[in-house]
Amino acid sequence: MVLLDYKSQKVLPKYVLELADLFWTHKPKKDNPFYHSNSIGIEQYFGLEENHFDYFPASTYQTPIYWLLQYSLNETVDFIIEFTNKVVKHYAKSGFDSSVKKVKLFFDDATIKEQYISHCLWNIYRGTSSPVSPDLLQSIHMALEKFFLEMAQHVDSKKLERWLIYLLKNSESASIATVVASIVLAYPDKTFDVAKILFKTKEFILQDKIRLVSEYQTKSLYSIGYGLNYQNKIYEDERIKTLKEGIKEGIEKGIKLGEERGIEKGIKLGEERGIEKGARKEKIEIARQMLSRGLDISLVLEITGLPVDDIKGLI
Repeated sequence: MVLLDYKSQKVLPKYVLELADLFWTHKPKKDNPFYHSNSIGIEQYFGLEENHFDYFPASTYQTPIYWLLQYSLNETVDFIIEFTNKVVKHYAKSGFDSSVKKVKLFFDDATIKEQYISHCLWNIYRGTSSPVSPDLLQSIHMALEKFFLEMAQHVDSKKLERWLIYLLKNSESASIATVVASIVLAYPDKTFDVAKILFKTKEFILQDKIRLVSEYQTKSLYSIGYGLNYQNKIYEDERIKTLKEGIKEGIEKGIKLGEERGIEKGIKLGEERGIEKGARKEKIEIARQMLSRGLDISLVLEITGLPVDDIKGLI
């Protein structure tokens, strides 16, 4: 569903966000006694309107969120947090997903926050969750991830970390935390303080390991039905491209980290061998001086700890 054109989104972002909340949030028809829902869609458990086909296939570009983040960052981030908090609370209370639980996040300023977490919630931004998540929520989270991945390329670490910590502190859903984790994995050199927060919650580490394994199988899932509807091609291409870039970037980061650790290990090993070589050279010089002064060979061996052959080579 297109919520006005890009000009309206740029000039009237607050109005567009209010419309989004109105269109996306399900309003029970309590005044109609004959009304009842026969929905079999996942949307009902999140308290969303049953218009999920409007956002299939899920993509960064399916909603106005990606552009609103560029036009009105503060308001749009707050909207994403508040909207996600609302629908995830509804999902947790629905009882549909018995695996939903709360986990604690520990911040450096001694603040402790709680977030809802489950396989479904952690994987919303990748569309690989089980149970399946609404395409609308997938699209919103994909837009949030793409925006901050792009921002991270151009801003300093302090600004980036402020935003990521703001997301973590104000969200009650791990679906936002997993987007933050994605940014941290992509830019570890800029997000050390954020990584410390994430790594204190063991459930995050466990869920992300599961996500990483399933993500390599996701391309085939995304490719089902590819090209059958030409109107969806832009969204299908963007979704598959994002996944490829994510996997490629993960591999490149892993290679780079491996190279860096290899270099560090090489330097350390070189230093250790250099020290050992220098120490041996010094011992040989001491042995030479001791022998020149007529000290017994057995005494020289005991003091220096050098092999007999080295001492004999000095005589």
